Amino acid sequence: MNHKDPSTWKTTSSQYGYYKLNKKEVLGYSSIDFAMNLVFQCIALYISYFYTDIFGLKPGHVAIIFAVSRIWDAINDPMMGTICERLQPKKGKYWIYIRWGAIPFGLAAIMTYTTPNFSYGMKVVWAVVGYNLLNMLYTFIIQPYISAATLMTNDQHERTRLQSIRMTLAQAGGVVCAIMLPELSNFFSEGMGMTLAQGYMLTTVIMAIIMVAILLWGSSQIVERIPAPPIDPNNKASVKDVFYLLFRVGPVFVTFVLFLGVYTMSQVQSTMGAYYINYYANRSDMLSWFSMIMMLFSVIGVPCVPYLTKRLHKKGTVMFGLAVAGIGCLLLPHADHGDHWYDDLPRHHRLRLRRADGHLLVGHHRPGRIRRLEDRQALHGHRYDAGWPGHQVLHDRWRLAADRGSGSNRLCRQPGTK
Repeated sequence: MNHKDPSTWKTTSSQYGYYKLNKKEVLGYSSIDFAMNLVFQCIALYISYFYTDIFGLKPGHVAIIFAVSRIWDAINDPMMGTICERLQPKKGKYWIYIRWGAIPFGLAAIMTYTTPNFSYGMKVVWAVVGYNLLNMLYTFIIQPYISAATLMTNDQHERTRLQSIRMTLAQAGGVVCAIMLPELSNFFSEGMGMTLAQGYMLTTVIMAIIMVAILLWGSSQIVERIPAPPIDPNNKASVKDVFYLLFRVGPVFVTFVLFLGVYTMSQVQSTMGAYYINYYANRSDMLSWFSMIMMLFSVIGVPCVPYLTKRLHKKGTVMFGLAVAGIGCLLLPHADHGDHWYDDLPRHHRLRLRRADGHLLVGHHRPGRIRRLEDRQALHGHRYDAGWPGHQVLHDRWRLAADRGSGSNRLCRQPGTK
């Protein structure tokens, strides 16, 4: 049965746009976030470590590269949201961008983790071009991808099911990335006579091929059942609409600040883990497992969120998540015991799990804010479905900037050093 055939579409209510999502469609849509996280988490977890310890860039230069990139993101992300709203591609409003961007995104990922034998100055240029190109293509795909759910169904129960499965697979992609990138890179360098830099590049090639294949298949499963609103030539979306939503719509601003703070703290700790485990614990063999543990528990914890939401409601669940994450962050520094504290690394893992659990509970409700924004937009007679994803991607990028500034300067040093 062809789930794209309108005659096969099932509704869940007599209300307009309340469609039942096909299982294959849900899997296809959710698998896209799995694929994106194969690369995005490579950037979130390891890119600072790769640039400083493998590519050979100075920490200060890496911090500047990321800071400049975030300034560009402040322009590029709202601009992409505006492009999505202004254009009406014939093949689909949002899903087609995923297909268009899949192969270029894979090539940019390979470029980012490639180490050409250039002079130091040209290496910096290579890093700037590769990293920014990868981020631009990430925005090119992720903003329309998030917005596509608004045209698949208006049924909030179906959207919640879709987002829950999507988040589970997204975290699973992070688990695969956390283990696969360092482990396969070490395997290629130690078992096949490659340098570690070549091992990272080959591993990225493998992951990019898998990612592109999933993106192409997953995007083909999306069905935009609800027609996109016609574009009013006298009232076209613009970049200023993004900033209007951010600074003039209270719930959007509060949510932006909340998640910027939550994910900044999470990202700082995640990326510094590579330096922490290598230079403070002297356990480079534990790098992949130390990075993976937070992602793994997020996969396990996703099914708990609907239950907590029913018991505590959305606001209560977010507050509970913040409390759990805060406790985990406060206890983590106290896991050290004597000169051989690293022999008790499992205790560190348990504390990271506690922190990850809290961030998961908070982050799970980010998509839920979209419905409130849609209601407010409907009240004012204007919908800007790509505006909220623009804010989401933007605060994700800004917390990466804070993370790079701290991680690349190696605040986690060996005991006894200054």
